Amino acid sequence: MKTVIASTLLAGMVTIAPSTSYAVLRLSIDVDGSTFTCIDNAACDLSPADDTIITQDQIPIGDLRFAQMLINFHVAAPFDNVNTISASIPVINGLDITGKARNYDIAISQTGFIGQVEEITSSSEGTLSPDIFGRSDVKPSVTSMIIKSYADSQNQQGADNATDAPGTNLSTVSISVGGDQSFPFSFSSTGPFSDKDFFSMSMHSSGIIADGGLIQGAAMSMLARETGPIIPPVSVPEPSSIFPILSAVGMTGLLGWRRKL
Repeated sequence: MKTVIASTLLAGMVTIAPSTSYAVLRLSIDVDGSTFTCIDNAACDLSPADDTIITQDQIPIGDLRFAQMLINFHVAAPFDNVNTISASIPVINGLDITGKARNYDIAISQTGFIGQVEEITSSSEGTLSPDIFGRSDVKPSVTSMIIKSYADSQNQQGADNATDAPGTNLSTVSISVGGDQSFPFSFSSTGPFSDKDFFSMSMHSSGIIADGGLIQGAAMSMLARETGPIIPPVSVPEPSSIFPILSAVGMTGLLGWRRKL
């Protein structure tokens, strides 16, 4: 038996989406050409759950180290009309850098979110520390971070690489800070996005980590509230099991008709 999710009921027609087990939660990172990719339930994922990626701690990618990351998503369901995707990256560590700053890109994506939706809220927060050693008097030291959110009505998978974020850009946050002072930030915005069936959401972050810099407590998320009715999951039999049933029903009807004669 295959399980599918029936979603919006429009003009008497039911739209049926694949089970979320077919959707893919994906993370891709690039640091000056050194790459890391993790897919939900792959060997890199420490979480047994189908909706969560937990990475190992202190992953070295290029000259940067990434503390244990938590990526998860939730698809709207009956009595729970919220679609979400979120990422927590506690520390991006540039303390081992010597010389020039390092460039990074991070992409996170998930397909199979359920409409009908009219808007999406994007949020981000964290703290940028450009030069914790206070060496800005010796050389320029700037740490920056750009965070963008995307939604795609074609339900395309993103994060095939660290810059892959399909769909419409809904929000952009850009922070840049120099010197030896830390800068905390927190932003949230809601933008229009209309979709009546199934869509993907992706987040992309890029920036520069200075020699001796840190990005701490980085978190980003997207939330899309389903505004239409959601039909509970239904079981759809395999075609091979439907035909014997139809044959039996047809034979029963034929015998009943012959008895009347």
